[in-house]
Amino acid sequence: MNNIHLTDEDRRFVEGKVRGGFYKDSSDVIHAGLQSLQREIELKSLIQEDLDDIAADAPTNTKAPERS
Repeated sequence: MNNIHLTDEDRRFVEGKVRGGFYKDSSDVIHAGLQSLQREIELKSLIQEDLDDIAADAPTNTKAPERS
């Protein structure tokens, strides 16, 4: 998997990060992006687990009590 095709916009972004000295080369930029994506996926999974736990603990009758 040595060939990765980027849009012109993505290529300019990667080249800019390398030129700016943020990363040694384009591989480092792509690696950092993949690490960020992995963290985002893990966080979304943890959030969904928490939401599922909250939903499981929620009362089944969500109708507001009637006023007298």
